[in-house]
Amino acid sequence: MAKLDNALSSLPPSLLALSALAIGSSTTLVVAILYRRFARRIPNGDWVTPDVLAGKRWIKGYVTNVGDNDNFRVYHTPAFGWRWPLKFRRIPTRRDKLQHQTIHIRIAGVDAPEGAHFGRPGQPYAPEALTWLKSQVEGKTVYCQLFRKDQYGRIVGSAYVPRALVPAWMSKGKNVSVEMLRAGWAVTYEQAGAEYGGLGKEAFLAIQAEAQKAKRGMWKNGVGAETPAEYKKRGASSDKAGEAESQADGQEAQRRPLWRRLFSRT
Repeated sequence: MAKLDNALSSLPPSLLALSALAIGSSTTLVVAILYRRFARRIPNGDWVTPDVLAGKRWIKGYVTNVGDNDNFRVYHTPAFGWRWPLKFRRIPTRRDKLQHQTIHIRIAGVDAPEGAHFGRPGQPYAPEALTWLKSQVEGKTVYCQLFRKDQYGRIVGSAYVPRALVPAWMSKGKNVSVEMLRAGWAVTYEQAGAEYGGLGKEAFLAIQAEAQKAKRGMWKNGVGAETPAEYKKRGASSDKAGEAESQADGQEAQRRPLWRRLFSRT
């Protein structure tokens, strides 16, 4: 210790000051990087940056709501402080406090029956698929691997429900996409931009085929049902046909003489 003191005292004060500054700056930088990577909360999808998606980052969070059959909202709960005995961070329970504070996750690799939207009737088994998903994730902690943003601003990701007493470094738990396919409440998503995590499309299709063979869930009456992709395509075609009809009616009205347009009831 005495030798170290003598060595330090022999150094110029300016060098000591620079060394202290360099050590302090390095420590601050390391702490900032660690905080950003492991402890900083991501409030919502707008804060999910391209570097996060490029790295296919894992996050842990609490599912606050399941609003549709293949997506949910998760409140990011990084690092520690969310559970006893070290609980000093809280998850809001009021809807107004959760506004803009959750990440909208679109479950990767699957497509569930569509519920009723915009005046269109829902598909058969849509309520059952929603009930199943709620039972699996709502009000629970999940791990999500983030892949990309879709056209609606949702984050496409694989979701896992951890198993009791199994550390996350050993296993992330049950793959929600796989379990939903296995239960027969979804089909494999095969459109552009599909993500399957580490399993791949062929594995997803094999699990779907197994559910179809066993007549589980939406397959209990056979495999001839309209898929969600076909349902959405049919709905889009109907919308285009309706728009075309409206435009034709408008053009026909414009071709009428002015006096007829003024006194017409239609």
